[in-house]
Amino acid sequence: MATSEALKEMALAGWPRCRKRNTFIAVKYAIAFVSDNLSINLGSDEKVRCVFSRFNKECLKEYCSFYDDEG
Repeated sequence: MATSEALKEMALAGWPRCRKRNTFIAVKYAIAFVSDNLSINLGSDEKVRCVFSRFNKECLKEYCSFYDDEG
């Protein structure tokens, strides 16, 4: 279930593909799955911010939920 939800969110995130964004999405859904199904809290209240956008010429920037304009 976690895999299907993560893949769905990755598909909805838009193009171009971004390995960092997809990794952040996968980890987000893994944390939620473990919390919901195993009652183990792996999460953090801290918002994940990507610091790799300056290395990706195809970064979606403001259209990516992980974009950090200070990164």
